[in-house]
Amino acid sequence: PRAWQKFVGLAGKKNDQRARGELPAAVKLASSLYPAAAPLLTRVKDHNRAEALLIAHFGARTLT
Repeated sequence: PRAWQKFVGLAGKKNDQRARGELPAAVKLASSLYPAAAPLLTRVKDHNRAEALLIAHFGARTLT
């Protein structure tokens, strides 16, 4: 996790405090990188889906 989080700029942000109901940083970043997927990333619960998108983004950029 450390490699892909550093690549996308999320390293060390897990402990940051966010306001109640505010979307996690991974969700915001995934929505901005992939606007077509933004409707699937509207809830706080979608953070795992957003992280999967960011891991795929990392793999596409570093493995090709």
